[in-house]
Amino acid sequence: SYDSLTSAWTIGTVDVGQTLSLSLTASVDIGTTGQSITNTASVNGLSEIDLDTTNDSASVAVIPRLPFLQDPGLQGVVSLEAESYHASAVAPDGHAWLSAGTGFPGFSGVDAMQALPEDSVNHSVDYSSLSPQLDFQVNFVDTGTHYVWLRAWAPSSSSNSAHVGLNGQEETTSKNLTVQVAGDYVWVGTRSGGARATLTIGTAGVHTINLWMRESGTVVDKVVLTTDSSYDPSLINSGLGPDESIQGDPLDTDADGMLDSWEVANFGDLSRDGTGDFDVDGATDLEEHDAGTNPLDPASFPVVADGDINGNGQVEAADVLIAQRILHGLYLPTAAEFQRGDVAPLIGGVPSPDGQFNLADLLIIQRKALGLVNF
Repeated sequence: SYDSLTSAWTIGTVDVGQTLSLSLTASVDIGTTGQSITNTASVNGLSEIDLDTTNDSASVAVIPRLPFLQDPGLQGVVSLEAESYHASAVAPDGHAWLSAGTGFPGFSGVDAMQALPEDSVNHSVDYSSLSPQLDFQVNFVDTGTHYVWLRAWAPSSSSNSAHVGLNGQEETTSKNLTVQVAGDYVWVGTRSGGARATLTIGTAGVHTINLWMRESGTVVDKVVLTTDSSYDPSLINSGLGPDESIQGDPLDTDADGMLDSWEVANFGDLSRDGTGDFDVDGATDLEEHDAGTNPLDPASFPVVADGDINGNGQVEAADVLIAQRILHGLYLPTAAEFQRGDVAPLIGGVPSPDGQFNLADLLIIQRKALGLVNF
């Protein structure tokens, strides 16, 4: 037992020749960059003479691991070596992701991970609670659809599939990625049945990518996500795929709400403060950062069809006047203004934009400004 006041462990009576082992686990929260956390165990009281004092103390130093950083480029690549997981969980039945070792050569990093033991166990439902799990912390700068790829080895047709999830949740769009039996590592980006494997990232920031066993024995070398539907990791680095994503703090050194990496990738430096609109599409640089849209492309902008044409946070008489001027050809709206005003028709009380701005849009905006409708 452990006494938190004295930091002493009581282990009870030890028989002659008996050996006891004490295991300590250090749990580190994200954000403790550069810190080294050390736990020390020591023997300070014995009822018998300790003939070997050299093993009375031990310590472990833990260097906190930071999230992987999504590449801020147009393809939004995240590349995760399976052995570089942030956390691992053993299944209730004892299955675990363990080192694949030399039995499956050709991995891209320093190892691959295999769901063991290989005993024909299959979890297609409730796998988030029944299967062994690997977790990867990723700081995303892009939102929306991300295409999922695995580089994996299928020892047999009954050991050739895995599930990918998000934030501990099972996702039907990224379950049951089935690997071809080829006696080597192959890339797979589709689910059983042929549909593309995808995950939807709702907000920028740190999320957890989960890898679960579907069939025991399956070997996974790498997990890759990308926002580009045409991206093919098998064409990179002679089939090994993209280099592992870097790890680090999501920095915003100038405190403008935009990640430094995103600013540098898009503007080349940190001179933008978030309030400007570089591509003049009606959305500020900060709004584009938060929405994951391209701040350099006037056709890419975050928009909600809510009738707030001028984007000041409320629908009022000014929006009605702008809508009237647009309708009569007296004002040419920006792309963002057009999409904010394209609210008709309402289906089930929710705007269903039809790509046009006409009298129906004006009337709905006017009714919302008067408080007669709410969406």
